Amino acid sequence: MLYIKNMEDISEIVKRDSKKNWFYSFIQWLDNKLINKCVVLYKYYFNKITIRNFGDKKIYILPWKEEKNNKIKVKKLNKLYENINKENKKDKLVVLSNCLNEDSKTIEILYKKGIEILDGRWLLNLLTNKVVQYISKCKNKNFKEQNLAILINNPDDVSMYNITKLAEEVKNLKIVTNNQIYFKRLEQKMYAEKGVPILVVNNKKKSLLNSDIILNVDFSEKELNNYSLNKNAILVNVNSNIKIYAKAFKGINVNWYKIKLNEEYSDLFNEYNLSNRFDENILYESLIYSKDKLHNIINRLNQDKTEIQYLVGIKGRIQEVEYLNNT
Repeated sequence: MLYIKNMEDISEIVKRDSKKNWFYSFIQWLDNKLINKCVVLYKYYFNKITIRNFGDKKIYILPWKEEKNNKIKVKKLNKLYENINKENKKDKLVVLSNCLNEDSKTIEILYKKGIEILDGRWLLNLLTNKVVQYISKCKNKNFKEQNLAILINNPDDVSMYNITKLAEEVKNLKIVTNNQIYFKRLEQKMYAEKGVPILVVNNKKKSLLNSDIILNVDFSEKELNNYSLNKNAILVNVNSNIKIYAKAFKGINVNWYKIKLNEEYSDLFNEYNLSNRFDENILYESLIYSKDKLHNIINRLNQDKTEIQYLVGIKGRIQEVEYLNNT
């Protein structure tokens, strides 16, 4: 796992690197602004990436604040890829700073190179049940009494875990899907084995009209906008940002979230000056990201007491009063 960020201050790349180097030690000792600037220019033109330690992981600091020239950017990112490939040949997984995450060209180049970028969505999938509980609490409604709909076509282990848990906890769960055969089998199995009713439907005009909370797992923006929604529904887009085109929709459209960090993680991220440069959701995700068995990951979340602090919509943080106004 590598963490990548732009240089934001000269001191970040003039300080001695994680590998001992007499030249940079000498520069640090001199503490001369002119020489510092020379070091920055040297690193910029020769594309020298500064490496810092973050526990047993590495932080790559790119030698520029913002590179607007795409030709130069491509060249520099190719060098970055060489470093990533050398550092970790098997697992090309990276965490980008907020600045780099907003740079579509950087993301495009890294994806083309086969680099996997953590984006916080893996964690959000794991926290789906907590999101529903948080919304219910903000609405001052009983969690079990909510009319819940899940939009899903291609289930995986996490989504199946979420569906099973929610089906056992809420009275009215509806699955809206094009994959009718698969989920009809699940519907029959859940009722036969646990006496839990699930309704599997796919009527674009009627399926979502009575749903209080809608969890969109994998419907695209185009596909979702073909459905008529309850005008006061709360829509949670788990895997991507979605816009609702219908003018009649007066509900809440959730595209992001913020977790509550426990003191241990908060102190850790502040110690390495990461909280103001990276998204804390993604930082936390990077520390628990694993190919381990699902129940072990869920146990880790519970041990860390990971909860939702707030949700984020099109216009930013959704205030708790907005949920009340929407009931």
